[in-house]
Amino acid sequence: WELQGSTLKIPIVEKRALDLFTLKKYVNKFGGMTKVNAEKKWGSVAADMGYNATNVQKIGVLLKSHYERILYPLDVFEQEEAAKAKAELEQNKKEMEKQLKEKKKPKPNMSKTEKAEEDSKAFSKELARLQFYGAGPKLPGLPIQDKTEKTRGVKLNFEYDPLAKY
Repeated sequence: WELQGSTLKIPIVEKRALDLFTLKKYVNKFGGMTKVNAEKKWGSVAADMGYNATNVQKIGVLLKSHYERILYPLDVFEQEEAAKAKAELEQNKKEMEKQLKEKKKPKPNMSKTEKAEEDSKAFSKELARLQFYGAGPKLPGLPIQDKTEKTRGVKLNFEYDPLAKY
């Protein structure tokens, strides 16, 4: 809310702060805001949230106004983002299918090892960049580096004293 230039003030209902997460959860449980509005279930939402049973209808109207003002814009945003993500997923799926169709066409004059290598590179870009150079530093037959240089327990002598200027 602060990024949009307005501050969010948590509403007070029946002398206690309204739990917006719980309100959203119960409205979604009843089928969303449009369904709750159509069936006029705001009183039931208030009762399920634990508000006083005698004032359920009045509290339901308050919950409706708070939901429309605070949480409904979030619902609209989430629905738009879900639609964008779904469209992007469909587009990626189509692109992958197109790539698979192109790669299934066999190339002439290739040996089995070249085909296997190309398949593994197509499978993962990371595998294509991976290079093996052999075993690590402990190759048999190579002399082991001197371990006479101790680093533990040795007092270090700094030529530059960082506290000298103080």
